Amino acid sequence: MILDDEVVLHEVWREKLTEYEKEIRLKFFTQGVGALKYLKSLENKEKVFLLTDYRFKKEEVNGIDIIEESGMKERHILVTGEEVSRIKDFNEKAKFLKLFPKMYIAGIPLRLL
Repeated sequence: MILDDEVVLHEVWREKLTEYEKEIRLKFFTQGVGALKYLKSLENKEKVFLLTDYRFKKEEVNGIDIIEESGMKERHILVTGEEVSRIKDFNEKAKFLKLFPKMYIAGIPLRLL
Protein backbone atom coordinates (compact mmCIF):
# COMPACT_ATOMS: atom_id res chain seq x y z
CA MET A 1 0.00 0.00 0.00
CA ILE A 2 1.36 3.40 -1.02
CA LEU A 3 0.27 6.54 0.84
CA ASP A 4 1.54 9.82 -0.54
CA ASP A 5 -0.28 13.03 -1.43
CA GLU A 6 2.02 13.51 -4.44
CA VAL A 7 0.48 11.41 -7.22
CA VAL A 8 3.71 11.50 -9.21
CA LEU A 9 5.26 9.30 -6.52
CA HIS A 10 2.50 6.77 -7.02
CA GLU A 11 3.76 6.41 -10.59
CA VAL A 12 7.37 6.08 -9.43
CA TRP A 13 6.38 3.25 -7.06
CA ARG A 14 4.21 1.62 -9.75
CA GLU A 15 7.19 1.62 -12.11
CA LYS A 16 9.56 0.28 -9.43
CA LEU A 17 7.18 -2.56 -8.58
CA THR A 18 6.04 -3.49 -12.11
CA GLU A 19 8.09 -6.68 -12.19
CA TYR A 20 6.22 -7.92 -9.10
CA GLU A 21 2.71 -7.25 -10.39
CA LYS A 22 1.86 -10.97 -10.37
CA GLU A 23 2.87 -11.36 -6.72
CA ILE A 24 1.46 -8.17 -5.22
CA ARG A 25 -1.56 -5.93 -5.55
CA LEU A 26 -0.84 -2.23 -5.23
CA LYS A 27 -3.28 0.06 -3.47
CA PHE A 28 -2.71 3.82 -3.62
CA PHE A 29 -3.98 6.59 -1.33
CA THR A 30 -3.44 10.35 -1.41
CA GLN A 31 -5.14 11.11 1.92
CA GLY A 32 -4.02 9.82 5.29
CA VAL A 33 -7.52 9.69 6.73
CA GLY A 34 -8.79 7.50 3.88
CA ALA A 35 -5.80 5.19 4.13
CA LEU A 36 -6.25 4.86 7.88
CA LYS A 37 -9.92 4.03 7.47
CA TYR A 38 -9.03 1.36 4.90
CA LEU A 39 -6.30 -0.18 7.07
CA LYS A 40 -8.55 -0.27 10.13
CA SER A 41 -11.20 -2.09 8.09
CA LEU A 42 -8.87 -4.94 7.18
CA GLU A 43 -9.20 -8.13 9.18
CA ASN A 44 -5.87 -9.56 8.05
CA LYS A 45 -3.00 -7.06 7.79
CA GLU A 46 -0.28 -9.72 7.63
CA LYS A 47 -0.08 -9.45 3.84
CA VAL A 48 -0.11 -5.63 3.78
CA PHE A 49 3.05 -3.53 3.69
CA LEU A 50 2.72 0.25 4.04
CA LEU A 51 4.96 2.78 2.29
CA THR A 52 3.86 6.15 3.64
CA ASP A 53 4.93 9.75 3.43
CA TYR A 54 5.33 11.71 6.66
CA ARG A 55 3.45 14.92 5.87
CA PHE A 56 0.12 15.27 4.04
CA LYS A 57 -1.19 18.60 2.77
CA LYS A 58 -4.23 19.94 4.62
CA GLU A 59 -4.41 17.02 7.08
CA GLU A 60 -3.96 16.81 10.81
CA VAL A 61 -2.54 13.27 10.70
CA ASN A 62 0.97 12.40 9.59
CA GLY A 63 2.62 9.17 8.49
CA ILE A 64 3.66 8.24 12.02
CA ASP A 65 0.04 8.62 13.16
CA ILE A 66 -1.10 6.34 10.34
CA ILE A 67 1.51 3.70 11.20
CA GLU A 68 0.59 3.71 14.89
CA GLU A 69 -3.19 3.94 14.62
CA SER A 70 -3.42 1.29 11.90
CA GLY A 71 -1.28 -1.24 13.72
CA MET A 72 1.38 -1.27 10.99
CA LYS A 73 4.39 -0.83 13.31
CA GLU A 74 6.08 -3.95 11.96
CA ARG A 75 5.13 -3.68 8.29
CA HIS A 76 5.94 -0.15 7.14
CA ILE A 77 8.52 2.22 5.77
CA LEU A 78 8.16 5.94 6.35
CA VAL A 79 9.30 7.37 3.00
CA THR A 80 9.87 11.05 3.56
CA GLY A 81 11.47 14.13 2.13
CA GLU A 82 11.67 15.57 5.64
CA GLU A 83 15.01 15.80 7.35
CA VAL A 84 14.86 13.26 10.17
CA SER A 85 15.87 15.84 12.78
CA ARG A 86 12.84 17.96 11.77
CA ILE A 87 10.28 15.24 12.40
CA LYS A 88 8.97 16.27 15.79
CA ASP A 89 7.77 12.78 16.72
CA PHE A 90 10.93 11.00 15.59
CA ASN A 91 12.77 10.88 18.90
CA GLU A 92 9.77 9.40 20.69
CA LYS A 93 8.96 6.94 17.91
CA ALA A 94 12.45 6.01 16.71
CA LYS A 95 12.24 2.60 18.32
CA PHE A 96 9.85 1.26 15.71
CA LEU A 97 10.17 3.60 12.71
CA LYS A 98 11.72 2.35 9.51
CA LEU A 99 12.76 5.39 7.46
CA PHE A 100 13.76 5.90 3.85
CA PRO A 101 14.56 9.24 2.17
CA LYS A 102 12.28 10.08 -0.79
CA MET A 103 15.19 11.41 -2.79
CA TYR A 104 16.57 7.87 -3.18
CA ILE A 105 13.39 6.11 -4.38
CA ALA A 106 14.25 6.14 -8.07
CA GLY A 107 17.71 4.68 -7.55
CA ILE A 108 17.02 1.91 -5.08
CA PRO A 109 16.79 -1.65 -6.35
CA LEU A 110 13.82 -3.54 -4.95
CA ARG A 111 13.24 -7.22 -4.37
CA LEU A 112 10.45 -9.07 -2.68
CA LEU A 113 11.37 -11.43 0.12
